[in-house]
Order: sequence, then C-alpha cells, then structure tokens
Amino acid sequence: MSKKKLATWIIVAFMVLACGSFTLPAQAEGDVQEASEQTGAKEGEHSVKYIHLNSHDGDDKNDGLTEESSVKTFAKAKSLIQDGDIILLDSYVEVTKDETWDLKEFPNSRLQRNAGGDMIVVNPKATLTLQNIVIDGTHYSDQDVDCHSIIKLGKLAGTKDNGSNIILKSGTRLQNNTNDQGTGGAIGGFSYDTITMEEGAVIQNDTAQFGGGIHLENHGKFIMNGGVIEDNRAVRGGGVCLIASSMEMDKGEIKNNSANSKDSYQGHYGGGVYVSNFQDWAAVGGDYSREIAGEASFTMNGGTISGNEATYQASNGDNGLGGAIATYPAFYAGYEKAPSIIITINKGDITDNKAINGGAISAYFEATDANISNANITNNEAKSQGGAIYNVFNASVNLTDTVISENRAAIGAGAYLHSSEMTMTSGEFSNNIASRYGGGILIDSPAWNKKTAICTILGGTVSGNKADAGKGSDGIYQNSKLNIGEKALINKDNDVYLPSGRVIDVIKPLENITQEDYVSITSEDCVVEDEQNAGTPLVCYHEEAGGIPAAQKAEYHQLYIPSSYMQDGLVIGKSQADNQLDYMTYVQKEKYPVDYEFISGTDGMELPDEVKKLLPIDKESYWEGTVVKSIQPQNTVVDVTDGTWNFKGYDAEEKSAAKDLKFIGTWVFTPDETISGDGGGDKPKPDKPEQNKPGQNQQENTEKGTVKTADEANTMEYVLLMLVSALFIGILMQRRRVRR
Repeated sequence: MSKKKLATWIIVAFMVLACGSFTLPAQAEGDVQEASEQTGAKEGEHSVKYIHLNSHDGDDKNDGLTEESSVKTFAKAKSLIQDGDIILLDSYVEVTKDETWDLKEFPNSRLQRNAGGDMIVVNPKATLTLQNIVIDGTHYSDQDVDCHSIIKLGKLAGTKDNGSNIILKSGTRLQNNTNDQGTGGAIGGFSYDTITMEEGAVIQNDTAQFGGGIHLENHGKFIMNGGVIEDNRAVRGGGVCLIASSMEMDKGEIKNNSANSKDSYQGHYGGGVYVSNFQDWAAVGGDYSREIAGEASFTMNGGTISGNEATYQASNGDNGLGGAIATYPAFYAGYEKAPSIIITINKGDITDNKAINGGAISAYFEATDANISNANITNNEAKSQGGAIYNVFNASVNLTDTVISENRAAIGAGAYLHSSEMTMTSGEFSNNIASRYGGGILIDSPAWNKKTAICTILGGTVSGNKADAGKGSDGIYQNSKLNIGEKALINKDNDVYLPSGRVIDVIKPLENITQEDYVSITSEDCVVEDEQNAGTPLVCYHEEAGGIPAAQKAEYHQLYIPSSYMQDGLVIGKSQADNQLDYMTYVQKEKYPVDYEFISGTDGMELPDEVKKLLPIDKESYWEGTVVKSIQPQNTVVDVTDGTWNFKGYDAEEKSAAKDLKFIGTWVFTPDETISGDGGGDKPKPDKPEQNKPGQNQQENTEKGTVKTADEANTMEYVLLMLVSALFIGILMQRRRVRR
C-alpha cells in the first residue's frame, strides 16, 4: 500500500472514531438518568411535616407538631413549615381584622381540613386577602364529620356597614370541600358580604346544598374580575348561588358545574349561576328565621359560562332549569309584588350547557327581566324545552345584537316562550334544531294560563333553523302572538307555522321583505275564501303598519308565500270580508292561460305565412293576479318578395293574469324601392348580393384584374420561404470552403 493510500485510510479511521467518541457521553448520561428515576430519589427531599393550627385552643409558643401543641395564628404556622409541609386546621380559624395569607415561598404546601364545621370564619368588617395559597376541604383523617364551608363570611344578622370581605388573588385555590346540607361549598356569605375574585384564582370541586362554589344571601355582592369556578355541584347554583344578592362578571370562566343532587327532592336550578329574590328555608328543613327576600341581579360584561348542566329531574317531577343561568323568584302570598330579578348580559359567551329546560338560560316567573346584548349563546341543549332560552310565566327577555345559534331541544330549540314576552331588535336565531317543533322559536299559551305569550321581532334574522318532525315550524311555531315589523327578516327557508286561529301581526312598516326575502307560511287548517266565507286569516296589517294599502301591496308583490306543505291552488290574498279588510288570507285563485295574436298594421294587406308562423306559444297557466310578461317573436323583421314586414310591439309589455288574457302584436309592411332604366320604363332593382358565408376565402373581381385567391397567395409565400432557406444554406457552405 502506498503512503498516500495509507494516510487516507488513517484519516478516515480517525474521523469515524472521533464521531463515535461524541456519542458516548450522551449514552452514559441517559443511563444515569434512568437509574435515578428507578430509585425515586430526589436531591433535597424531606419528610412531609404537619403543623396544627387552632385559633381557639392553640398557642404560638407551641411547635404545632401535634393537636395538643397546636399554634394559634396562620403567621406562626407559616413560620414553621418548609415547602411541601401541610397546615392542618384543627378548628375554624377566626379572622378578626384585615389579614393577607400568602404561601408564595411554599408552592407545594397547603392548608387542609382536620375538623368539621367551617375552616375559616371572617368576622364582620374584616377583610381576608388570599394569594398563592391552596386550601383543601378534604378531611385529613378521612373521618365522617359534618363539614361546612371552607370560608364563612359575616354573620346571620349583618347590617349594611357590618359586612365581611374576601379577596381571592392569583394562585389561590379553594377545593375539594363537601357541604351537602349547607350553603357555600367554598365560600358562604350571610349579610352584606363582598367577594372579589381576580385572574389566576380557582374554586373547584366543591359541593353544597346551595352554591357549590359560592353562596351569597341578603345583599351580598360578588365581583368576578377573572379566575375560574369549575367542577362544583349543588342542588341550586352549581357554581354560584345568589339569594337577594348581586354578581358582576367582567372576566373569567364558570364551567363544568352542575345543579344535580340525587339525594334531594327539590328542583335543580342553575348549573352555572342561580339567581333568586327569595329563599324559603323551611322548604329544605331549615328554620323560618332565615327566610330572605330582596332584589337580586346578575350582570355579565365578559367572560365565558360553558359546560354547566342542570339535568337531574327530581322525584316530585320538578325539572332541571337553566344549564348556565336560572332565575327563580318568590311567588308566594306574602308579596303583592315580588322583588325584581335583573339579568343583564352586555357581552360574553354562553356555550355547551345542558338542562331539562333552558339549556343556557331559564327566565322564570314575572319578577325576572333579562336584557341580553352582544352575546353568543351557542351549542346549548335542553332535553325538553328551550335549547338556548326558556322564558316562562310572565318573565321578560330582550335581545339585541345577540347570536343564538346551533342549540338543540325537543321543542323551541332557539327559544321557548310560555305565557311570557320576548323582543328582538337585532341579532339572529340561526341553525338551531328541534327534534319536534319550533326550530328557531316556539310561542305557546296554554288554555289554562290567561297570560298571552308575545314574541316581537323588529330586527334581526330567523334563518337556517330546523324542526325534524316536519309539519313546518322550522323557523317559528306561533301558538300565541307573533309581532313583526321594521327590519325583521324571517328567511324563506324558515316557515312560520300557524295553528288554528293564529295570525302574524304586522305592527310597524316592514323594511326588509322583498320578493327574494319573503315570509313562508304554513297553516294547520285552511278555509278557502268565497262569497260566504272569509277564509283563514294569516297576516294582519295594523294601522301603524299601513293597514289595507300595505296588505294590498304585499299581496300584489307576493311577499307572503304558502309553503310546500300547502295544497296546490291556495295562495295568499287580501280578504274581502268587511270585518277583515286589513287581513291577508288563504284564498282559492284560478289559473289562466295566455294567448297571442298578430295583426297587420298596414291597410289592405294581410300577414303572410312567414309572419304568422312566428306567433309565440306559452304552455304555462298563471294564478289570477300574477304579472305575466309578453314573449317576443323570434324575428322582428321578415323579408318577402316585394318588401319587408317589421314588428312594432304588443298592446302591452306585461299584464295581470285573468280570464281571456291575450297579447296582440302589430306588424307593418314596407315595400321595396324601384329602379328607372335608360330605355325608359321601370326595371326591378337588381337582386341583393349574396353575403359571404363564414370560412370562405373568395374575393370579388375588379376592373383591374382578378385578385388571387387565398390558396394561391399561401402557395407563393411557401415557395418564397424555400428559396430564402436554400440561399442561406448556400452562403454557409461557401464560407466553409473558403476557410479550408
């Protein structure tokens, strides 16, 4: 082997070995890491230590290592722990002045229950601020004890200037507490108490009879500036329960909570939030002294309420109401007029909630007034009524710029109105699906209830909704009173279904309805109008909406069209009954054929066969009153031997369909001009030259000679091209010889 080859092989071997040497340390490191994981050893690990805290029997001089040697204050307990240690509450800790509890230095430590009752009590006028701290309601020794709230605020008979305050800041977590027979799984407030929740705070997995996460009563106030309330459970108010109290939600999430307790016979209301103006404690085995009544409110300025449910049906038949939000006011004899309940939604998303009735919102009884704007209420589900909104018993709902879409229910997938009122001025009901009736909206007033359900649509759209049971009502099932006007638009893909005796009331002039965007109507029973019968009223134009002239205009332009569910021959027309002149009704109209006739407009001349054979034929028949446009002849100029016939038009371009409908077209003859010869006498003018046909290459002769045809010209161009090519090749060959 030469030296060059030997050196080359040496270099290659060296490079291979060098590359291999770089992989060895990584493999070794992996082996060490795997060995460490198997042993479970962690550098700096210490055994968990438990510090006992008892604000009643404890002493800060103690070491806190046992119940007998418990400390008295949180500050002392904190000074005794390392990261990962647990502070056990041997009794409730009483907060008598403003305090801040923070375990930022100990992220793996927590406070945990070690006794029944409440864990922390904040006295009147005191404020407790929590941040970077976990408080766990799970009993340390797993004893069966009567547990109450994690944090209790104030006292039962508090006054306006005597409330307590709790502030939950980032890193705070109140979790895993069970208060099945009480109020407030995480936090319970008695009177004039205030709760403030900030971004990064969490209330989760807590349980109570009322308010799985938070319960406030008697003028309490909850301000939610952020944070998460999730996976809590109660009979009423899985996430939050407000009794004669208020809540303002600006940010944050209320999600995956439930009003669902199989141990209770009561109705289960408000998977996310429950709002009431009254609490009858006797109904749940409490004492009458705690009966509370007063105004209540929930305001949403942002944030999300999602994944909550009120799906349990109690043994007494009471249904789960309001997957996201439920109201339930006082309606007992002690009040001439119940205190108001106000629901105000200015912005936010309410989605993926479930209930028996009112998948998203249940507005219940006359005290409730719900004003919803700029919200998205989507993909909610009700097993029975009101996929998005369940509005019953004199409650009132107002909608502005709100999207109610892709919700589901048996009836009234978008909204169910029962003896109540709803008004929409803008927004949409779209793509909601009912398994039976009322894909968009169902309006209902049972005979046993004297209150009329009223749905008023003055703007917004109803479109793309579906009722799977057929029979119409994809858009609106109108079994009470439907008012429309102004910018309301019920798209033609959504019927308005009218049971017997129901009508659509036009209360203000309509701006958006056109022949392209009309209202399709399905009626349960139809009486055909004749001389003795006024027919079936369908649409009533009030005087404020234009009265009789507006009804006539709508009928003329076919702005209200029967749906495909109606039999042929029934159309909407203005009723002729004296007492129903502003009504549009189903009437039977005749269909009429259309005839055409040509006449000569030149005296003394008859139309030739060349013109007669151009007479149009219309095989269609048209409903009485329908506008029919004339059909133009195929040719409007016909040449004959001695002149030309010209079509001058019909007696009218369009006519209304009626008996003996005919379009009469007029033709006028123009004779050919004559030519005078040299020998005197008239000679006929020469024949018209025959026009060239497409694709021909002929050219006319002139006095100077015959012009070459296109084929001849193409041949000469080809020969010329060949001569030039030969000349060019010859020049190249000559130059090559010269070079040699």
